[in-house]
Parts: sequence; structure tokens; C-alpha cells
Amino acid sequence: MIKSNGRGFITFNLDRMLEASEQRAVFCKNNFNLDKFVRNELKDMPFTFLVFDVDLAVLNAGMDGNVRLVIEK
Repeated sequence: MIKSNGRGFITFNLDRMLEASEQRAVFCKNNFNLDKFVRNELKDMPFTFLVFDVDLAVLNAGMDGNVRLVIEK
């Protein structure tokens, strides 16, 4: 939860996001368009992205996450 004018840091594993949407995951993995995939999945979130970092070098980053976001509401 972030209060108005607040900032937060989120990190998650891109591999888990792809598993949750198998049909789109096949398209993205084949076309290496993962950054665009993540941006599209998060486009309706009610905050502004200050940092949007998708580390494609490590697709399965485990608990460290390979999608790192700094957000502001």
C-alpha cells in the first residue's frame, strides 16, 4: 500500500508472470519482447513508474526478481 505522494519499490520474477499467462508467454519468449510484455501487463496500475528495469539476462531470478520498479502514487 502506498499513500498519496508516496513511493515504493517492487521486485518480482518475470518467469512467474509469464507462467501466469501461458498463451502470451509463448509469444513473448519467441519474440524476445519481454520488456513490452511487462509494460503492457502493468499499464493499468494506478501509479507512475519512476524506474522500470527489466533484466532479461536472468530470466529466472528466483527471489531476487528480474523486474524492478520504483513507483510513485
